[in-house]
Amino acid sequence: MGQWYVGVLCSLVACVGTVTGIIMQKYSHMTEDQKPKDQRRAETKRPLWWMSLFFMILVPAPLDYAAFAFAAQSILAPLAGVTLLLNVVASPFFLGEKVSWSDIGGTVLIAVGAGLTTSFGSRSDKQYSIPEFLVLYQRPIFIGYFVVANIVLVLLCLAVHYLDYGKLNPSTPFQSRLKKSLPQLLGCLGGLAGAQQMVFSKSLAELIAISANTHHNQFLYWLTYFMIVCALAMAVLQIKTVNTGLANFDVVYFLPIYNTYLILLGISVGFIYFAEFETLTKLQIGMFSLGTLVCVIGVLLLKKPDTKEHAYLPIPTDGTLVEGEDTVEDA
Repeated sequence: MGQWYVGVLCSLVACVGTVTGIIMQKYSHMTEDQKPKDQRRAETKRPLWWMSLFFMILVPAPLDYAAFAFAAQSILAPLAGVTLLLNVVASPFFLGEKVSWSDIGGTVLIAVGAGLTTSFGSRSDKQYSIPEFLVLYQRPIFIGYFVVANIVLVLLCLAVHYLDYGKLNPSTPFQSRLKKSLPQLLGCLGGLAGAQQMVFSKSLAELIAISANTHHNQFLYWLTYFMIVCALAMAVLQIKTVNTGLANFDVVYFLPIYNTYLILLGISVGFIYFAEFETLTKLQIGMFSLGTLVCVIGVLLLKKPDTKEHAYLPIPTDGTLVEGEDTVEDA
């Protein structure tokens, strides 16, 4: 611990694998949607979809666990902004998605905000054993967070199920507005699940490090296995949510929303769960808040699609952007 920059480097390399998987998964959805309905295959029957999971999960996972062993969660969570920059370059070329100047501006602002929160985040290098985790879990602030977070998680799952395309046909202006909120709800659900998954993964990484370095086996406690189950459950929910978002929206629109929630919630959960806020100075808190505000402004700049029908574009065969209104190519 203490070499937080090693954790940052591992996380950056993991971002490359994540973007590769996201592009492959979106391409799988796009090619399948262009087929007649009776010829479309479920995700689990597409080799490309499974390959996308390999790049989204198996490639970043060991790097992320290594990163968690070296750096605080509030440092690593904002690095999702790097994923956005890689995505805004790759999506137009490989997927033919329209990129407006507002999309670029919003993405850059989100990345800048992420950079600020990373630069002024916690540098705590404390490792926690199972007995120390039990002490953390008994704090009123953690109990309040745990109750509220899981209630919100359930409500978001119910809302997404109700609003998901094909389950709600808007017949009133109110229902239409509700349906348009689906990308935000998906982004929030995926971000909250991802933030929880990061917390449990970081906890497990620290327990593994303690077990290896001090010979105090942390896998003799029931709480360790509870963390493993929670990490796996949150990872599955996160993957399912991101897959739904990519199936219904452009990557350049949905991914920044999802990553912003992942960044902000990941930071907040890290502050509460690991008490990282206790080590911050007033300058760090101020710059951290500024970075958060910049991220929010960036999300507000993103161009919003009207419906799923407008989300898919013909797949490019020559690596060029598809022409459209207010795109970078048209400017």
